[in-house]
Amino acid sequence: MQKFAPKKRRVVKPDRGINRELFGTSDRVYRKIQSALIDYDAASSAYERRWGVDRLTDLAPEGLRLRFWDQVDRLNEAVRANDADEVARHAEVTLRGWAALEARRLMLGMLR
Repeated sequence: MQKFAPKKRRVVKPDRGINRELFGTSDRVYRKIQSALIDYDAASSAYERRWGVDRLTDLAPEGLRLRFWDQVDRLNEAVRANDADEVARHAEVTLRGWAALEARRLMLGMLR
């Protein structure tokens, strides 16, 4: 019985550095998006603590509720597109939407 030496296989190593196909965005863009969303999350969480999760949207008139959800969709699309400037802009506009929802509730006399 004759034994053969195993074939030496070359191990393919990955390219060095950041694989942009995996991450899809630069660190600077990622940090700008993250910063805008941190501020947005803090403010929207404050509204939800005051009113309850989804309560402001549930109590809003249909037209205002649909406009708010459309704006949230625009924010989410900007996040998916990795567009830092659009994320910052839409986060600010969406926060104005939260304020409009709360103002509407207070105007109608529904205190928390």
